[in-house]
Amino acid sequence: MNQKTINLSPELVNAYSNSGLYSSPDLLFPPSERQPHALMLELTTGCDFQRCTYCDRYNSVRFTEKSFDEFMEHYQGVLETLNDYKDNISRVFIGGGNALQANQSTLLKAIERITNDFDLKRIATYGRADAIVEKGRKNMNYLRREGLSLVYWGIESGSDGVLSYVNKGTTKNQMLKAAEIANDSNMELSVMIMPGLGGIKHYETHVIETASLLNETNAKFITLMAINPTPRTLYARRMQVEIDGGTNRSLTDYELVQQVRDMFELMFPNDQRIGMFDSSIDRVAKNPITFNVEFNETGKKEVMHLCNTYLHRN
Repeated sequence: MNQKTINLSPELVNAYSNSGLYSSPDLLFPPSERQPHALMLELTTGCDFQRCTYCDRYNSVRFTEKSFDEFMEHYQGVLETLNDYKDNISRVFIGGGNALQANQSTLLKAIERITNDFDLKRIATYGRADAIVEKGRKNMNYLRREGLSLVYWGIESGSDGVLSYVNKGTTKNQMLKAAEIANDSNMELSVMIMPGLGGIKHYETHVIETASLLNETNAKFITLMAINPTPRTLYARRMQVEIDGGTNRSLTDYELVQQVRDMFELMFPNDQRIGMFDSSIDRVAKNPITFNVEFNETGKKEVMHLCNTYLHRN
């Protein structure tokens, strides 16, 4: 499967490097939005939760939520920086870590302004399960009708044990409710799953419950991002204590691929787009294998074959 390195245009690099416009030059947005034709805007900065034990991506960025006037100041500055390059933009991502939770009126007005100024294929944002549930069907419907069409959602696992282990702050039932609300609102979902999360101790429940959740979520896109915490995270420090005590350990690359295969065996093909990417695209995870398939019967067989080939060779 072909996978090419994603490069931002010089115009976008210039804009994102402007500390007067953006909170950080190393912007935290999904790999699929790191494209020459995709523009990131900041309605919020940082993450309002910031307690997941495996994540330290937002430690250097203070959480803030812009008023509409503050957003417009940022927005106008970005447009002035891009100048004529804005004609190349066909997608917009509204950041940061959980921008879906922003004030509904502000979010709606921001989307309205964006759709008036650009001819877009889609507008997307990050959203946690609790943000989707808090918005509810009515507000999610309003956002969808105004132009927001995709929510990136870090599910990570369908196991309550694993979710508790990493202090995710959500449960499987809450995620199922969020998925129902999103689907009822015709909002597309792109969900992230973390193979290896919870270590060998949680291997089986991570596989079974995550596959079960994905089978009920009806996500359009699924991205697998193998757990790769930095040493300073609470996750890494806790895992080291458990390794020293002989009660748990991280999965090897071989076991990560086994876990991916085991999840896929339990998943129902529903024409979702499923990907697992190398470091040229996914700059956070440490993925032993890469693929990008339409998850129908043929795509499932293709990924299962890829996993089995890797396991036989290693």
